Amino acid sequence: MAELDAFHFLRPAWLAALIAIGLIWYLVRPRKPAQDGASDRIAPHLAKALQVGRAGTRKIYPIDLTALALVLLTLSVAGPTWSRVPNPLITETAPLVIALKVTPSMETPDLAPTRLDRGRFKILDLIAARAAARWAVPA
Repeated sequence: MAELDAFHFLRPAWLAALIAIGLIWYLVRPRKPAQDGASDRIAPHLAKALQVGRAGTRKIYPIDLTALALVLLTLSVAGPTWSRVPNPLITETAPLVIALKVTPSMETPDLAPTRLDRGRFKILDLIAARAAARWAVPA
């Protein structure tokens, strides 16, 4: 059972498409033809002789194979996997490049400290929060 605990989907939202595939398959698949009432008026041994094909056989329609292919495609797109590898772009150790656009309005003395100083403080706070990550500030 420990092996099943590790099984998961990377993109589980795609599994919702299985509901739509099942609904479309149910609506499009041909049903068993309704009795036309003629068998009530014909003797049973003659009605059996007039029947084309075997009534008890189950026929596979093209929509069945299409639905099966769509189910397999949806399962593969959902990303089944056995290993839980952390996404390097989400972790706190992902490399980070910080760019700050400096405009003349950043030097206006409307509030203390200036907007440029506040931007600099935000960058320092971000670097301190991601201490284990590599970072770069382009010149």
